[in-house]
Amino acid sequence: MNINFGIFNNYIKAQEYGSFAKSTDTAAERPADKKQDHVRISADAAAYCHAGAAAKTAAAEIDRASSAKIEALREAVRNGTYSVPAEDVAGAILNRMI
Repeated sequence: MNINFGIFNNYIKAQEYGSFAKSTDTAAERPADKKQDHVRISADAAAYCHAGAAAKTAAAEIDRASSAKIEALREAVRNGTYSVPAEDVAGAILNRMI
């Protein structure tokens, strides 16, 4: 990847001299030999970006499902209809002791 720091260097020089004039030239006004900056995103970087977006979507869906499940449990506890099988409680106690 090639990075042109020309604009940045101009900004630094302007800061040293106390002024900064923005460039108002358009593509039609630029000389033909003036290079343009280009950025290329690799296939790996694009895949990483898509994977990150998919992970965020999946996490949001899990949060919604978890919230619904938690709310159902709260309602069952409030109504007095929530019960835990005695075997599960006994198993948990024994597992902690071992």
